[in-house]
Amino acid sequence: MKKILAMIMMLAFVLSAFAACGKRVNEHGQSPIKGNRYFHVAQKLCDDGTLYSFQYIEYLPARSDCDQYSFSLYNLRYLEQFEKGFPDAYYHDLQLITDQILKERYSPEEILALNPDDFTFEYLDKELVFQLIREGLTGDPEPTITDQNHWDRYDSGFLTEVQPTGGYELQIAYVSESCGVDAFYIDVLYYSEDGSYTQLSDMVDEGTATDEQKQAFEEFTKIIEDCQKNDSYIIDEAYQETMIGGIDFGRLCTFLYNLHYCNWDTMEEHHPTTTPDRLN
Repeated sequence: MKKILAMIMMLAFVLSAFAACGKRVNEHGQSPIKGNRYFHVAQKLCDDGTLYSFQYIEYLPARSDCDQYSFSLYNLRYLEQFEKGFPDAYYHDLQLITDQILKERYSPEEILALNPDDFTFEYLDKELVFQLIREGLTGDPEPTITDQNHWDRYDSGFLTEVQPTGGYELQIAYVSESCGVDAFYIDVLYYSEDGSYTQLSDMVDEGTATDEQKQAFEEFTKIIEDCQKNDSYIIDEAYQETMIGGIDFGRLCTFLYNLHYCNWDTMEEHHPTTTPDRLN
């Protein structure tokens, strides 16, 4: 009886939340996420695992007391890079973006009117930075998510299984800028007796992976695309019985399931040893 009553109360809360924001729509005819915010996200994941990410939050009604723009830099492929952060030159560029390009007093139209030639970057790809800013400011916002699997949260992290099993360990790095599933990366760490490891992604790049391992890595890409499309880390149950290149995809199913439901005690979390690479 208590469970039924709790479910009724939760349903009433959800319906009231949707009713509260049902009349607020932007120029695209969309209702905002979390009541009064539209998330515009533009990202580019480079081959070396570096993720460029721009986020613009459109408030309805407009607000002047909240951050609207942010530019972030992550590495989703290499744990060492994630933990140590980027060189000082990267932070120089990120600070320039924050102080001179994404000023809070600037409207989207004013930012779009800026000339990239007026700015000098030391390491970041300036053309890519401005490309993402243009895409984020002019593109459609992320759709309002009503699916029960939606995270409804900001987050980012670098995760591995608690310990290697069968000589390898799964690794997942992810970034959620839109309160949903955005960019993430799946890799496999193969351990040697001395504790060192080799990443599957490197083996594929270097041509040392077997055909089956290459197939497994390609399957990771398909899984990532499906998760992004469905805005959920819950993947097809058929993977529970899938083994490719000696990699148990059932373990990946479980790993992603636990990530989706934030079962942090089932995985190993890794954190940066320097200041965050997100500036806003």
